[in-house]
Amino acid sequence: MELGRESFKNTEQSKPINSGQNKHKKFVVCPTKTCEDIVVAVPVEVRAHADVGNIVLKCKGNRIAKETEKPKNVSKFEIIQEISAQIPIEFVAEVEVKDERVNFDVHECK
Repeated sequence: MELGRESFKNTEQSKPINSGQNKHKKFVVCPTKTCEDIVVAVPVEVRAHADVGNIVLKCKGNRIAKETEKPKNVSKFEIIQEISAQIPIEFVAEVEVKDERVNFDVHECK
């Protein structure tokens, strides 16, 4: 609705108020009601990833060979080795918050 001179003319809803104390002042009350729905949205982007650095593997101590079974003409054993693994990982999250969007919807009240 475009506001022009017509919007400011007294209507039947306008009520002049003159109280006994304020004889030199005049007031006009124009009762009205307007409703507004407001929707606010804030766009957020999250980028997450993990950076894996150089992996370092080291043997700890000596290997151990253990015989597990001794069937006829067969040798069964296992070899045990303790290994140290250093795996550097950086977990990264980048968050970007952009300007909010606001939508106003002025309408008749129900």
